Amino acid sequence: MIVGAASNLRKEAAKLAESWFFKNGIIPCQCRGVNLDRLPDILRNGCDVYPTNSPMFMAADFGKAIEYGGDSQVIQIFDVKKTKRTWIEIDSNEDPAVIENLKETYTSWESSVNGNRIWFSMFPIDHPARTKAYEADYGWFIPGDAKEALIGLAIFAPRDTAAKLIEPFGSSDLPGIDENVATP
Repeated sequence: MIVGAASNLRKEAAKLAESWFFKNGIIPCQCRGVNLDRLPDILRNGCDVYPTNSPMFMAADFGKAIEYGGDSQVIQIFDVKKTKRTWIEIDSNEDPAVIENLKETYTSWESSVNGNRIWFSMFPIDHPARTKAYEADYGWFIPGDAKEALIGLAIFAPRDTAAKLIEPFGSSDLPGIDENVATP
């Protein structure tokens, strides 16, 4: 989906796009907003990060994803079943084989202050978001093929930029909203 929208109307455009995805059964999902200049990487790899199993921040709604990427942005929509949280917290008395397996999967880990819990994270030990509420709320990664996890893209850009993006497909029909018109 490509939506042409003035920057002051992106939130309304995001609601329009989210509604379209919901009506078409593309839920549950995780959304990640980035600048439109990342589109070639997304089309090549299935997501904007490399390696594609790197940790990234995603939200279950367009409203949060639209906050990132600037005036011309692409929202990546991933199948939540093909994503995984960047963190897991377990009891420190867990089976040692389970703990060793988690150490092979996750990049970093640390014990709680009282030693009763272990927090595993895909983020490096020195990453500022690691073990913080932001990671707990928005930290995800794609453990498998990112191209299989990617189920859609929503591009939000000024109308002229959006129109140029769809030119190669031979369509002049551009869903979107601007100051005067709202179309589904």
